[in-house]
Amino acid sequence: MFAVNGGGIYLEVSTSNYGQQALGISPAGAADQLAFNIAHILLGEPENYCCLEIIYPPKQIVFTEEVIFCLTGSGFPWAKLTSKSKEQSIVHAQNYRAQAGDILTLNGARQGLRTYLIMSRWSNQSSQYLNLARGSFQHHFMPYSNVLYVTQGPEFDYLKRAEEFFATKWEIDSKSDAMGTRLIGNPCELRSYDIISAPVADGVIQFTSGGPIVLMRQRQTIGGYPRCLVVTQPSLNHLAQIQFRQQVKFKLISHEQAQQNLQEYLKQLQVFQQNIFK
Repeated sequence: MFAVNGGGIYLEVSTSNYGQQALGISPAGAADQLAFNIAHILLGEPENYCCLEIIYPPKQIVFTEEVIFCLTGSGFPWAKLTSKSKEQSIVHAQNYRAQAGDILTLNGARQGLRTYLIMSRWSNQSSQYLNLARGSFQHHFMPYSNVLYVTQGPEFDYLKRAEEFFATKWEIDSKSDAMGTRLIGNPCELRSYDIISAPVADGVIQFTSGGPIVLMRQRQTIGGYPRCLVVTQPSLNHLAQIQFRQQVKFKLISHEQAQQNLQEYLKQLQVFQQNIFK
């Protein structure tokens, strides 16, 4: 569907595939599930699609066949689609049609970290989605925040002074990657930094002697560090958009409150999906 010119840092992602962790296979998927789901819904939830999670954009993305596409997540203010006959600005969270040979360029400073480019082959059904525009879709959801909600993990009692962790403003380390977000801040004192290797999940905060690491969607399936806290799923979407060197704080909530927040998030996503064609 596309070819890339000029480097960039990006990853091809799809829907998370849970159920194979016992085989050592991570569910993976997009780091910002909200942005990915919005993009997938806007395109009509096609079965066959390609989605790029872009941290640093390549110089050019060249479409090699006719597609329908849109951008979500962190927006580029000067995104453009260039064809042989014209050049047009690309608005965030709106569907566009591109021909083979058209060139997409993503330029300008962003507030977030990850942009999602989702595309699907043009078909007879594509035209009904072409004029969908939901640039204001964020009003359906909590805005991206630097305050992240967490629940107690299995080894929460390993933290000697948990209040110090919650009082600290943690900086996002530039060494972070798709597997884990590393945090820079005041060292946390633990009873031990080792456990017998145990299963981990999306959002688990592993406490290592070198500092906490939040496990993201491309994580491993087991780990040998204390799992003291777990970032809630909606907050994990927010964390995926925090740029390197920016700061975050964490707020402890109950498992019941976390479940309630997740259900509210899923309900809002369902409402958005129902309203998209109205």
